[in-house]
Amino acid sequence: MRLRNLGLCAQIGQRLLRRAAALVSALMMGAIAWAAWGVAREQWDELMSTLDWSVGWFIVPVGVGAALSALHLLRIVVQGPPAPATGSAE
Repeated sequence: MRLRNLGLCAQIGQRLLRRAAALVSALMMGAIAWAAWGVAREQWDELMSTLDWSVGWFIVPVGVGAALSALHLLRIVVQGPPAPATGSAE
């Protein structure tokens, strides 16, 4: 009986640890997105030498990807990590 309680406590601890790690990761991705938007805004008036496009366009996908990653990680914080897939690969 006592081993069962220890296993349950370990599972709860792992869930909390995963949610805490997702929260820290979401905060870091939010900081990266914020910094990417700032760099893109600062570089927007500089044009590439070969095209008349702004250098800031290279930074925009980084900001979008970081923002989407932060949203995904926040979903993990709220709902918990997804259940592992069980089944064969066939």
